[in-house]
Amino acid sequence: MTQPSTPRRQHGFSLIEVLVAAVVLAVGLLGLVSLQAALMRASNDARAFTEATALAKDQLETLRTFNNMKTGSSYQALTDGSDSPGTFGGTSFSRSWTVARFVYNQDPDGNSATADGKFVTYAEDTGDTPNAYNGHAATGYVDNTEFKRIAVNVTWTDVQGTSRSVTLEDAIAAVAPSDSALIAKSGSAVIPRTIEVIINDPTLTNGVANGVIPLAFSSDPSVDGTSTAATNPQPKLLGADFRVAETRYDVLTYGTVSNGTAVAQSKVETTVVGCTCSYANADNTVTGFRPTYWNGFRYVPPEQASNKQPAGWVSADNESAKCTACCRDHHDQVGGSSVAGTGAKFDPRRTTHAHFSHDVSGNLVNSNNAGSYEESCRLIRVDGAFRVAADAYTDQVNLLETKNDFGTTPYVPTAQAASNYQRFALAFLDARVVNN
Repeated sequence: MTQPSTPRRQHGFSLIEVLVAAVVLAVGLLGLVSLQAALMRASNDARAFTEATALAKDQLETLRTFNNMKTGSSYQALTDGSDSPGTFGGTSFSRSWTVARFVYNQDPDGNSATADGKFVTYAEDTGDTPNAYNGHAATGYVDNTEFKRIAVNVTWTDVQGTSRSVTLEDAIAAVAPSDSALIAKSGSAVIPRTIEVIINDPTLTNGVANGVIPLAFSSDPSVDGTSTAATNPQPKLLGADFRVAETRYDVLTYGTVSNGTAVAQSKVETTVVGCTCSYANADNTVTGFRPTYWNGFRYVPPEQASNKQPAGWVSADNESAKCTACCRDHHDQVGGSSVAGTGAKFDPRRTTHAHFSHDVSGNLVNSNNAGSYEESCRLIRVDGAFRVAADAYTDQVNLLETKNDFGTTPYVPTAQAASNYQRFALAFLDARVVNN
């Protein structure tokens, strides 16, 4: 007897199973979409944060790159401000900065018997150091010894409409960046301590090529252990016509030469500038300085003048920023009336300190203490800052004979010429310094 066959079971998905799978898939896809959105937001936030940080750093660097203490692009002009740097990556940024000024007060309690100097806040961001020399009430504030704390804040709105921000802070000292790296701290009352300088042997016949020029009046190192040399003058060119705005050189004393080099024992940094000054640019709130001069050991810090600034720099584009000090300070007398105040004179041989300019025909004429005039100054770095020095006299300079045959070998002085020059220098010093 044959058994009836069992019907074959059909395999597949029921409608309920399909619906459950679709729900699970939809939930997973929604999670992936949410994760992708979160990743995109995080990426946008990171990119915006990086851009905002860069904008804040750029502004700090811009504020730091002033070129002098007082006028034009100056430290004293640093104050609160804001700007709109633009849109980057679809995000618009706004930027603002605030300035807090700190001035050194050597006598904050008014009691000179206590040595309690410290930096204190001062409400005004701009203007000269608030002391008696600059038209303020007498205080213990030290001129130009200060710094500013600047906070740069960059804000933007993220994709969710939330306001975001980044803030960077830094302290900016009053010394111009072009000079700050070269500041040398004084090690004692008379001899400044400076960064060690290694120079090539100035006595080599190719000393000029090595960048160091021997000075013939230097003493014999075998006798007193020191000699003197100078670096090659280096011009600084500015303007479309490449005018020489500054000429810099250093005078170095050095000891024993070893393996072709020597350690400089001291360095006098010098720069010579040519400036256009004007009596119309005088700032009646600013007091200048008397000249720095060599006291036998070092160039001394200049004394404050008693008069206000008679003239000021016209801020010509192709002139050195050091013209600010040159035009402000280089005055002994005006119209026969002394404005010297205390301290040395720039030129003790002159009774009237006249200034001159060129007329339309190119003739040099007296400016009669009015209008614009042409000035030149020799500045020496004293305790970190360049100060206008007393004028040099032409009789302090003598020619050292060298060969002049248009040959290719170095133009070195003959032994007799060097000996003559040394005798001249020693006789000059004996007559001017030792005996008088």
